[in-house]
Amino acid sequence: MSNYSLLKQFTKYVSLSIMGTLAQSLYIIADTVFIAQGIGADAVAALNIALPVFGIIFGFGMMIGIGGGTRSSIYEETKSEVFTLCIISAAVISSVFSVLGLFFADKIAVLFGAGDDIKELTVTYLRIALLFAPAFMINNSVVCFVRNDKNPHLSSIAMLTSSFSNIVLDYIFIFPLRLGMLGAILATVMSPLISLAVLSLHFILKKNTFRFTLKGFKFSFKELFNVCSLGFSSFINEVANAVVVMVFNFIILSLSGTVGISAYGIIANFSLMIINIFAGIAQGIQPLTSRAYGKGLNKDASRIYMYGITLSAVIGIIVYTLSYFNTEALISIFNRDNDLNLLRIASRGIKLYFIGFVFAGASIISSTYFSSIERPVSAFIPSALRGFALIIPMAYLMSFILKMDGVWLSFSVTEFIVMIVCFFLIGVKSIRSKT
Repeated sequence: MSNYSLLKQFTKYVSLSIMGTLAQSLYIIADTVFIAQGIGADAVAALNIALPVFGIIFGFGMMIGIGGGTRSSIYEETKSEVFTLCIISAAVISSVFSVLGLFFADKIAVLFGAGDDIKELTVTYLRIALLFAPAFMINNSVVCFVRNDKNPHLSSIAMLTSSFSNIVLDYIFIFPLRLGMLGAILATVMSPLISLAVLSLHFILKKNTFRFTLKGFKFSFKELFNVCSLGFSSFINEVANAVVVMVFNFIILSLSGTVGISAYGIIANFSLMIINIFAGIAQGIQPLTSRAYGKGLNKDASRIYMYGITLSAVIGIIVYTLSYFNTEALISIFNRDNDLNLLRIASRGIKLYFIGFVFAGASIISSTYFSSIERPVSAFIPSALRGFALIIPMAYLMSFILKMDGVWLSFSVTEFIVMIVCFFLIGVKSIRSKT
């Protein structure tokens, strides 16, 4: 395929995917803004304590969805069987989260670091979020399959519609109805239901080349393993954010107290938005690289990957430049009470933490690329490093030496090291293919 045709497809899939993932992060930011302005700083801290749960739920959903979508793109004759397997697996796994939310939300809140001052707010948010885990996980799976079924437009429309609906409901529930934290989470859990309603058009209009069917279906743990192995790096990438938030919460709590967690809550929300842009690039190139790989067009797959890496680096540089010169304006969105201590901590954090975005896109895109060409071990390595193997010891070591500066810089240092590892893995593969 010509470079122009590849670039045209890349632009189409990636732009639509970014729109969808960016919309997802915007509703979480909207949550934080409305919570900050309508409830207060303690509620922002409670939200930040609860956010890792979303990372874990989304991680399982993306593992099944990305893995299933990738496998169905490479082996198109088994699409319906793989889709059915993924939906059933998502339903079973998510039901465990629902049970945990129903009976153990208070214990989970304490485990994740909620103190007595924010425990009630955290429990309210966690309980409803966990109860609706099936909606989130099934939606994540269906979005991936519809995108891989050559309908990236509908996938993006579904994500955009659900996100903007959530923002509207956030405002209604928190301000006119004054439902507080309950209103915030009720608005959020409505979003996957709205998304699934939009995605159903793919089947109603009969644009689908796969369907959910139990006729002749046999559950296969081997096939589920194959699906999960291809999506495991996506799981780690999602859970990585959850793990980083939890670890940083505990470290920051010991260094700066609740105000430090509130500051990190601001940074984590902006971080989620930027990471979701990189995830959008990765998810956008996944169907293209999987399809090219399945047809033996390895050079096309590599070229698409390089487009993604280049775009992520440009975005990272732009984000850091803009945030460096506009830190106070960004923080003021969440700082209702004009807390000078909060402003000081968050401002310093943005200037140090956001350096990592120059490098983070490379590891996220590389991990998904490795999965899309059936290299699950290579995909796992960068995901594991940025998820727990490197970031956790780096956070503890650097915070011990540099205190809060060390917390912020640990993210940037980790992302730089993981980027180097990814390029090394790409280089090793290239060398082997020539010998």
